[in-house]
Amino acid sequence: MTRRADTDGTGTTLLVDAVRAALPGGHRRATGTGCVRYPRRWQDLTPRQQTAVLVLGSVQLSLAATAWADLAASPAEQVTGSKLRWALAIAVNWVGPLAWFRWGRRDRRAGYSRG
Repeated sequence: MTRRADTDGTGTTLLVDAVRAALPGGHRRATGTGCVRYPRRWQDLTPRQQTAVLVLGSVQLSLAATAWADLAASPAEQVTGSKLRWALAIAVNWVGPLAWFRWGRRDRRAGYSRG
């Protein structure tokens, strides 16, 4: 469905979607509902949403950097599985670093037993 905008009150209309599609960056994406959705730009986000994106992105990058540093400093015998596979897995957002800290490292405390 195409939205029409009245340009000057005389009934003359522009096909807003056609104009957007013709402009650079105005790529249209089809959705399952038949509606056309445009990618959101940074300027379209509210200040609160921009802050949330920045905070969550910073946490994600910090978590990944910490996990990679920990992996690099860990001897191979303290790593469950291949160090290369863990390095690749850490690149998977949120899941990889959290999986590394949960399952990738063997217990480093001597004499610790889970029982």
